[in-house]
Amino acid sequence: MPSRGRRTEPEERISQDKILRLAGSATFSRAHAYQQQGRVEGVLRSGSTVAATVRGTVPYRVKLAFGTRPTWSCDCPVGGEGKFCKHCAALAIELLDPEERVALRRRAGDSGSGIAKTLAALSREQLEEIVRLAAVRDARVAQAIETAAAAATGTSVDVQQWAKRIDTAFRTGGFVPYAKAPDWAAAITEVLDGLSDLVSSGYATEVVGLAERAHRKLERSMGHVDDSGGEVVLISGLIADLHLKAVVAAAPEPAAFARRLAKLELEGELDTFRRAARAYADVLGEKGLREYRKAVEPKWRKATQGPHDQWSHDRFVATEAMIGVTLASGNPDELVEIVSDRLRTPDDYLEVARAMEAAGRRGEAIRWSRKGLTSLGTRFWQTQSLRAFLSSLYLADGDDEAAEELWWENFRLRPSVDSYRRLLAETRSCDAADAGERAIGELRAQAETGMDDAAGVTRYASILAEVLLYEGRVDDAWEMATLHGVDDGIWMKLAQARESEHPLDAIPIYERAAVERVETKNASGYQDATRILKRIEKLAATAGEPALFRDVLVRLVEDHGRKTTFMGLLRRAGWV
Repeated sequence: MPSRGRRTEPEERISQDKILRLAGSATFSRAHAYQQQGRVEGVLRSGSTVAATVRGTVPYRVKLAFGTRPTWSCDCPVGGEGKFCKHCAALAIELLDPEERVALRRRAGDSGSGIAKTLAALSREQLEEIVRLAAVRDARVAQAIETAAAAATGTSVDVQQWAKRIDTAFRTGGFVPYAKAPDWAAAITEVLDGLSDLVSSGYATEVVGLAERAHRKLERSMGHVDDSGGEVVLISGLIADLHLKAVVAAAPEPAAFARRLAKLELEGELDTFRRAARAYADVLGEKGLREYRKAVEPKWRKATQGPHDQWSHDRFVATEAMIGVTLASGNPDELVEIVSDRLRTPDDYLEVARAMEAAGRRGEAIRWSRKGLTSLGTRFWQTQSLRAFLSSLYLADGDDEAAEELWWENFRLRPSVDSYRRLLAETRSCDAADAGERAIGELRAQAETGMDDAAGVTRYASILAEVLLYEGRVDDAWEMATLHGVDDGIWMKLAQARESEHPLDAIPIYERAAVERVETKNASGYQDATRILKRIEKLAATAGEPALFRDVLVRLVEDHGRKTTFMGLLRRAGWV
């Protein structure tokens, strides 16, 4: 149904500093790269709200509203948890004033331009000596020199030498423990970076085979590396990216390449080539996809028919390969046939729904999305992407009310600051402030009517207090906490929020926190307690009640005077 008129908040200028505060420097850097690569598309404005598609791993729908209280949403996994993801940041950067975008681009290149000016002042002999020393000390530099020289002279690269580099980098020497796994992965990454440079220099065909060699080496290293830190998975992804980049550039004959790629997927333990037909669809074309299907479908039918273990690795790999073929060919009915007995997570339903929408069958996409939320909707930690996708379908059909109700349902299933913020971002039927009051009212009712369930009351009171703190309503949050009780973490947030105007309210909370840290009976806890005591001392002095701090000290010494390490810290602080 058409959305009713909505009062909008006064629009506030987007700035680089504000985006940095929301995203953090690492996310901001990745987002800037996305914006520079032209990944922000279809920007639409409606009042203070801006929507766009940002092409990440898949296209994601992003909405921003930079009013007096910024709100945002993105249907990527990170955005689904209410976080300001790189896709949100990329759209925000796109919305900067043109002058600020230009300045940002220049600042990003400042370090490189500074080096360029320095190098321009050096003689040829000085440059050659610097490069020679760098090549001796850094294998990546040596690789870059070799690659550039081959490209400049038109000579072929030494494939055997690169193969030896791969073999050396993957060598485990028996077993790679957790502490050494990052160094092992770093050496491999250097070689893979060098291979990526080869592709850029025109040696894509050679790199295809070298990347496949690296994949086989990685498969053989499994069981010989402690992958608790995820190094093997990281390298698998790097090899997948490298191989696809090389194949796109090399454009191999589709049928023969399809047979080789299918073999890599079906025989692989890792996810390097999982659902490869979809990833390589443009390279394979219709001819290659037909050949890929011929290689994969018989193995899938054999693995899924008869009394076979549904959890077997062979069945999983063959099924994933067939899903890749189906997604590449754009046949959602076949996808349903393949996944009908493995719809176990919201993402499984989301995949079918996306395929239906891509095929122009929005009604069925909506039905599959609803089915997933009906079956698994209580798994709120997994459903955000599915919920966001269904919301986008409703909005595309002009059903704003149904889309908004999805986020009310989400808020009621898992009330939190994140779901509250997402609800405000998705509200269309009224002003966000009115929606916020309604949500706060529901939380208050839960806290005040559930008196027979003390734990439930505390839970809802804690959530409500945190939401009120988010809204800047510190006194209301304090009233809720003192009336019903809240979790320890919320008490600390309340103390921090109230200490400047109500220091005497904060002191008892900090005292409880100090006692809790002392009772851990470890050095870190004692140090934390000492820092908290310094805070109490300052607050007591600010309030003109220094005796309150002495009283806290007396109680701590009486109860914990036998903890010699803790008492030593108190003595060093001059308190005892």
